[in-house]
Amino acid sequence: MTGAVDEPIEVFLSYSHADEGLKTELLKHLGSLRLDSRIKVWHDRLVEPGSRWASDIDTHLRTASLVLLLISADFLNSEYCYSIEMKHALQRHNNGSAIVVPIILRSCDWQASPLEKLQALPADGRPVVDWPVRDQALAGVAQAIRARIEQMTGGANQAVCLPEVLIPRRSLRIAELQFLLIPQGVFPMGSDGHYAHERPMHPVLVSAFFLGTTLVTNRQFAKFVDQAGYLTGAEITGFGTCLADERPVAMKNANWRHPWGSGSSVVDKNDHPVVQINWHDASAYAQWVSSVTGFHVSLPTEAQWEYAAAGSEGRIWPFGDKYDATKANLEGTGTSPIGMYDAHARGAYDLAGNVYEWCQDWFTDGWRDGGHLLDGSLTADPTGPCNGTDRVLKGGSWLDAAEHSRCANRMAGRPDICSVNWGMRCCLHLDGRLMDALLSNSDWEMTSTDYDAVPGRR
Repeated sequence: MTGAVDEPIEVFLSYSHADEGLKTELLKHLGSLRLDSRIKVWHDRLVEPGSRWASDIDTHLRTASLVLLLISADFLNSEYCYSIEMKHALQRHNNGSAIVVPIILRSCDWQASPLEKLQALPADGRPVVDWPVRDQALAGVAQAIRARIEQMTGGANQAVCLPEVLIPRRSLRIAELQFLLIPQGVFPMGSDGHYAHERPMHPVLVSAFFLGTTLVTNRQFAKFVDQAGYLTGAEITGFGTCLADERPVAMKNANWRHPWGSGSSVVDKNDHPVVQINWHDASAYAQWVSSVTGFHVSLPTEAQWEYAAAGSEGRIWPFGDKYDATKANLEGTGTSPIGMYDAHARGAYDLAGNVYEWCQDWFTDGWRDGGHLLDGSLTADPTGPCNGTDRVLKGGSWLDAAEHSRCANRMAGRPDICSVNWGMRCCLHLDGRLMDALLSNSDWEMTSTDYDAVPGRR
């Protein structure tokens, strides 16, 4: 699967002919990789006259190192694309002889297919046609593919080999992000004594994972923007959301660099959490971290976030069942630097206050709609509904009162909206590749029997 540096990677492109136009647009964005002979793309329009097309497709599908599946309802409804090309590609992906990347072109229920276990592009799985600027979505896809090609060929941006151990069996650093191990456990999710959409409290099992020790800062986000050439939603539309008398107002030229509009700046706030990023921006940052490190980084699910904050005992606030105004940046006037307040829970900062944090899940008023069991049975690793109109935000912010910083508090936010008090934190998945990296490092003090049940363990 790994080719020599001077040999192009063979890329097989599987798509429905109903998506011919979008395929052509994608190929334009991959143009520099093709012209530099970094990749050699093949698709069925290249079948030679007089050739047996099925045989040609099979040959190239067997030899390609990278398979791009262009997903739409037409693709999923195509017997040949779905049952033959996709099935064959996934077999090669599972045996390690090729890499399969789904690219979501148009809205469809692709999560109901075997593809739901794969990281999709664009960064958050948002369909290409749903982006305000389609070229931005396709440019992000091309950037992620370029990073993958560099990993496969040993290019300059090859993934970090090993995470740096900070505290054995507890915390590590990958690139410039620090993560805490959150061991597997059961906790009471939700609340019976507060808002209706938090009810009822019910037992949830969360598998082991790593949570970002801190919120993502302006300095960290700036590195992503500079290296990826990324434009946030607010920079594209020219508007962000600010607050006047605690009410949201659209502010011209408000974005992550200028949180309160043209007269503001983050120049002296490198260690403050980044704000004015929407859910798509947050997901794109996590995907970029994945591409440059080689490990699976994403936004945490709501269950992961709440479990890390509340613990197995189900604390009301991350710092305990008694509210303490000195423990969090709440009811204030703006963001504070990370680490200014004492660490909460197992050592994470700002799980209450400072900024609301985007989660992976779609928001739902009812737990059942998100796959939760409410009959006393244990719900394992819920990921929320398959679709919706809003995403989950957790943790409260510098603006909010104590009530909104409870672990069980949950807020809904449109994924294309950003705000001066909304930010993000990353989650690092304990998959087979990370397990192997930790097992190979004696400083982590792990044995092969510790995490044998981890999904993807080789």
